[in-house]
Parts: sequence; structure tokens; C-alpha cells
Amino acid sequence: FRFAYNAVRPIHAVLVLAGSGTEAAYLDEISFASVGAADIAAAVFAAVAPDQQLDPADPVLIRTATGAVYKVGGAIEDETGVLFQYEQLQ
Repeated sequence: FRFAYNAVRPIHAVLVLAGSGTEAAYLDEISFASVGAADIAAAVFAAVAPDQQLDPADPVLIRTATGAVYKVGGAIEDETGVLFQYEQLQ
């Protein structure tokens, strides 16, 4: 996966899936720190990332073709780039 810039949105960072077999699941109203096994099990993964901005309060789960799962969140944007947190969960 990679991040891209979308000038139309107030938060410009968007997630783009790259590579065969990579999937994403956006989590709503769940803090980055509290994402766990139950959230992964309940997540609805899609092979196409939803056309939505990266909300700093809503993490995204990324599942790779090998089955590894990462959480990405806490995106903070400034004039020169985007900072974010990530952690491998599985």
C-alpha cells in the first residue's frame, strides 16, 4: 500500500492499495491503541481501498497477500508530508 495526495479533500492523505492480494478495512470510532484481534476478526476487508480520506481518529487495517495484518492510523498532515503510526498485528 502507499499514501497519495488528494487536493480536493480537507485531509489530503488517502490510502492506495498496491499489489495483488492486498486488502484494506477502515475502522470507524475505534482508537488506534485499542485495535485488537476481535476488530480484525470483525473487519470487512476489500481489495479496493474506499475512496475516503485518512481520518486521524479512525485506523485502517491492511492485510497483505501473505496474511500479515497491519494497523495504520493517527495520520497528521502538514505542508510537506504526512506522519502516521503503524504496527504489525499478525
